[in-house]
Amino acid sequence: MKITEFRRPSILSLIIGLTLTLFGATILLNPQDNTTNIIFLSMFGIGLFILGLSCSLLYQIRRARIKP
Repeated sequence: MKITEFRRPSILSLIIGLTLTLFGATILLNPQDNTTNIIFLSMFGIGLFILGLSCSLLYQIRRARIKP
């Protein structure tokens, strides 16, 4: 399996990570009780992780395409 086959799933996970990050960041604007804060901040952290992983994978795909 080539790394370039992960292009479409990487773009989808990039979108999901960005969505989770933005959705989790709303708690910073409107804090709630402790349980809700934990849930939203967890979503923020998971979203940042997925976003970073997707960006890294897309960079690796781009580098593999350039290099013959």
